[in-house]
Amino acid sequence: MALLMCVDHWRMVPAALRREVVASNMARVAGEPGATALHRDAVTRAVAAVKEKQERKAQTGSSGSLFNG
Repeated sequence: MALLMCVDHWRMVPAALRREVVASNMARVAGEPGATALHRDAVTRAVAAVKEKQERKAQTGSSGSLFNG
């Protein structure tokens, strides 16, 4: 089984979108019609969500830690 991304990045994906990626992958593997396109869309949005969070973090200079300072 191949992973879409590492665990740290996967946790940056909103939970609802994570569920969508997993469900669409299961449908794709089962051969459901149209599932490949749905999965590709969900994966694209998951990657975009991680990229957005990383860019926002870089702009604010936040370490993401609850214990700043």
